[in-house]
Amino acid sequence: MKLVILYDPGADDWTAEDVAGVMVAVDGIATIFQALNHQVQRVPVRHDMRWFNACRRADLVFNLCEGVRGVAQWEDHVVGTLELAGIAYTGCGPWTTAACRRKAVANTLLKLVVTLAVGDGRFRRRAALSLTALAAAGAAALVFGRLA
Repeated sequence: MKLVILYDPGADDWTAEDVAGVMVAVDGIATIFQALNHQVQRVPVRHDMRWFNACRRADLVFNLCEGVRGVAQWEDHVVGTLELAGIAYTGCGPWTTAACRRKAVANTLLKLVVTLAVGDGRFRRRAALSLTALAAAGAAALVFGRLA
């Protein structure tokens, strides 16, 4: 299998220790898959989109990218690009990634889910209808278990 490991190579203000921390994770994943005789390519995500061409040739993208040049809000765009292109990747989908990065949205959704788990049966039905409405609005990733 051809595997691409995506990662953020860092920003200008990252220290050598910051970059080394990222590379420990990247190298660890690469070592595991190479031991299983898979072809592994480590690919930094930059604005030039060269990373996308590498992903298109892979059987699976192992997404360790938590931003682009240290900017977390661009993580959503990386995942969205993979999703739109139909490229198999690990991790959350773009909706879940975007929701989790926005703490107020994530906390609201988690409170709803927790209330579902501990509420009485009548409230569960009402809350389940709310989750159905969320799914219709594009929250299918959350409702169907991609909140990981």
